[in-house]
Amino acid sequence: MTATPPASHIEAEIATQPQDWLDARAAAAEHAALLPQPGERVAVVGCGTSNYMAQTYAALREGAGLGVTDAWTPTEARLDRGYDRLLAITRSGTTTEIVDLLKSNAGRIPATVITSSPGTPVLDLAPPILTPAVDERSVVQTRFATTTLAMLRWHQGEDLAPVVEQAQRVLEAGEGALGPAATADQITFVGRGWTVGIAQEAALKLRESAQLWTEAYSMMEYRHGPVSISAPGRVVWAFGELVDGFADDIAVTGADLLHAPIDALADLLRVHLLCVVRARAAGLDPDQPRNLSRSIILSA
Repeated sequence: MTATPPASHIEAEIATQPQDWLDARAAAAEHAALLPQPGERVAVVGCGTSNYMAQTYAALREGAGLGVTDAWTPTEARLDRGYDRLLAITRSGTTTEIVDLLKSNAGRIPATVITSSPGTPVLDLAPPILTPAVDERSVVQTRFATTTLAMLRWHQGEDLAPVVEQAQRVLEAGEGALGPAATADQITFVGRGWTVGIAQEAALKLRESAQLWTEAYSMMEYRHGPVSISAPGRVVWAFGELVDGFADDIAVTGADLLHAPIDALADLLRVHLLCVVRARAAGLDPDQPRNLSRSIILSA
């Protein structure tokens, strides 16, 4: 008996992620010389999902004491701050803002570009780390982004084997692990430290794939206003350790609190599953978000 094939590209791309993250260990070792070295001052740039991965990595790297690391969108990047390395993350390799930044940076700061797309302009603008095995047919990014982050985490000495095991359990649980998020009319994602970027990415994924009302904040900042949107029938989804009293604050609003005691990267995989469920329920194609394309290429 043969298995039923995934109904969408994103489902197939979600399913490979635990193995992709394991494979990223070898990629990190192979490309170690092109990745940030301890003590370097690093600027990481990306657009959309890649920017949120940049934010996440920057917080992780600084938190590990490996050096000043700033995340920027390409058009807002201030590269005059004495950086030793520029790291650009771009799935498509064609995004106008990334291409323009790399061109303007030529000869200034040693740069590396991470992309999954062969034959694209960025490959000629900086030494590349090319990862075509995690390229995607869905417009909505999943495995390229998470595998890039996994590679960077392996590179800085983290052991992601337990995270991979958690991710596999998420896939095995499937829709059964989504709880009230499967039907909530609004979801707010919150995080702390490096998981703030994960929260931003989670909110973006559901907006793109299911046109769902989502927001994202740092966990402490959530209390300073955004808590007012929480109510029965809505969800607050927390990544990372909860601050003292946070669960009580959510309980007062009547909203449901979702918090899994697993690594935020594995928990993001649960959000990816939710994207498919909510898109299907809304009669949407999760591979083709409204008003979006795989790459944003601006006309001259």
